[in-house]
Formats: sequence, C-alpha cells, structure tokens
Amino acid sequence: MFCWVLTAALAAEPPPPDWSVVHGGFIGTRLNPLGLGYNGRLTVRRSLEPEDAGVLRRGTLFEFGLDGGTSPTFGTLGPMLRIKPLAVLETSVSLEATKYYGVLGAVMPFDAVDVDYSDPAIKVRKRAGDNVAAFGARLTVTNTLQAQVGRVAVRNITTAAWWKLGVDAVGFYEAGRDLLQPNGGWVVVDDVDVLVLEGPWIAGVRTTYADALFGTGGTGDQPTWRAGPLVALKGADRRDARSIQHVTAFMLVQWHLAHPWRAGTTSSQALPLFALAVAWDGELWRTGR
Repeated sequence: MFCWVLTAALAAEPPPPDWSVVHGGFIGTRLNPLGLGYNGRLTVRRSLEPEDAGVLRRGTLFEFGLDGGTSPTFGTLGPMLRIKPLAVLETSVSLEATKYYGVLGAVMPFDAVDVDYSDPAIKVRKRAGDNVAAFGARLTVTNTLQAQVGRVAVRNITTAAWWKLGVDAVGFYEAGRDLLQPNGGWVVVDDVDVLVLEGPWIAGVRTTYADALFGTGGTGDQPTWRAGPLVALKGADRRDARSIQHVTAFMLVQWHLAHPWRAGTTSSQALPLFALAVAWDGELWRTGR
C-alpha cells in the first residue's frame, strides 16, 4: 500500500557500521480506495561505503533478511535482498508467501479482463458471497533512482510485482495497487517524486503510474495515473539508539487523472486518494566503525 520512501534521510549520513542488524516498518491508512496496512523488515546489512567515500559511494550497502506485512484482508512473509551500489541507485527483490483471509471483498476473482471492478461492483459481489480465501506467492522487484542538489531531491521508484494465487481466475482486484491483478502475471507501478527539504520537513509532488500487463485490452488492462502533493515530517535522529533511530510521518493526496472508475465514472474525479502513514527504522546490533 505504501512505498519505503521516507524512512531514511536524503541528506548525508555519518559513516555506517561494517555489519549491522536493522529493522524498519510502517503503518498507514488510506481512502479512495480504502486501505489499512502494516509492513516490516528485519535484515542483516553489510556496508559497502569506503572510508574515503565520495558523493556517489556514500550510503552504499548490501542487505538480506525477511520482509512481510499484514492488513485486515491478507498477510505476507518471505525473504528479501537489497543492494545499493551507488548513492543514486538501489534495487531490492522479495519473494513472499501470501495468504488472503477471505474477508472484506478480497480475494474477488474475475474470469475476464473486460470487467467492472469498481467499488460498487465489488460490494455487490461481496454481498453475493463471491469473496474467497486464497494462498499464493508474490515476487516484487523494485528499482530506485534518486538525486539531490542542494535542498531539491528527485526520485523515481519502479516496482514490478508478480502474483499467483490458488484460485481459478484470470485476475483479481488488488486494492493495494488499485488494479485488476493478473493471476500469474505482472503489474508495474512507477512513482516519481520531486521534493524540497527544509529542516525536518519534506514537501513536494508525487505522480503514480500503474499498469496491469494483461496485454489483451479491456477495462482491467487500462493503466491508471494520479498526482498530488506529498508532505513529510522527520523526527529527530537518535544516532546512539539501538532500537528506533528514525521516525517519519507523511501525508499524501493524489487526484486520479486516469482511472476506469475513479476519474468521474463511478466516483467524482474531485475526490482524491488520501493517505496517512508513520514509518520508522532502527538498529539492533552493529560491529566495526
């Protein structure tokens, strides 16, 4: 439901330890579509930053561990790895077991792509008892490009997600990305942030483009696009802490510029997506530096 985009400061950090055990997470809620979720990570991190690191090598690292989350409708857990070879580039991969609980309209299977998966249609099918429980797997690959000049930062986060659930369906509505997810296929989401940093405040604009790669046409094969302001407030860093070191609260408001149902079809385009979240990270153990 939310991206890991605000847990770390964009400015330069002090030299990191050679090895460390770190954790992080966020909890957030959202309207249009409705959502509530928690995501967390516990990883072993190896710093790749040299003693005399220049701008491009600052904050470089490799880490691996567990990634998972839960919401009222599903839970996930599985291994992940992340590599940041340059300050401007990082890539992460996770493979998670996924369990849908069979409540609140998820999973709602569809046997075609050209279907109505709007909120009213989901409610009708939920009352009809079409909601099912399901178990499956999710593979997620995320690539981040970022740069900062003075107080201005630009970031592009591209996420490709492949889901396969044990249901007899062409696809299912996935509220996190607000798309008809191919069952055994890919969805691509691209977030672009332009941000200004002022003390503990971060403010700017985020655009989000999302596309389910059915390749067949139809309503469920239409990309979506939304844009709007993002504001975040970072708490004071606790450098010597061995638990939670950084906390960030953020708010996101985005209007649907292109969507089969939320851009004036079944709901007004004036009604935006509205999200609130709190993210944190910390260190449990370290060695060296």
